[in-house]
Amino acid sequence: SDAALYSIKGLLCYINSEAHIHRFTDHLHGSKHIILRLRSVYYIDADGVEAISEIIHVVRSRGKQIYLTSVSPIIEHMLDKNTDYQQLKSEGKVFAKSADVLRHLGYDILH
Repeated sequence: SDAALYSIKGLLCYINSEAHIHRFTDHLHGSKHIILRLRSVYYIDADGVEAISEIIHVVRSRGKQIYLTSVSPIIEHMLDKNTDYQQLKSEGKVFAKSADVLRHLGYDILH
């Protein structure tokens, strides 16, 4: 497939951030576009913010595009201080919904 969706749920913190990073370093194959959905993340700490940065770097280092979606205001408050997140925003790669990214990529998605 041209696009892959990866959802993080619950906590994104020192307890589990490495596991999420390893999914991208070890299992990132095929898709050109990676959609990282944060809709169900209800807590993030500094390690979680750093994990998002590392995931962005891993995806980009493999020549792929990354998009963030469904970032709640509480999580965005933590991410706003991060330069990698700010860069994604400035590139127009942060979307309200995953379906919005798919439409942006040319997929025919019902409303």
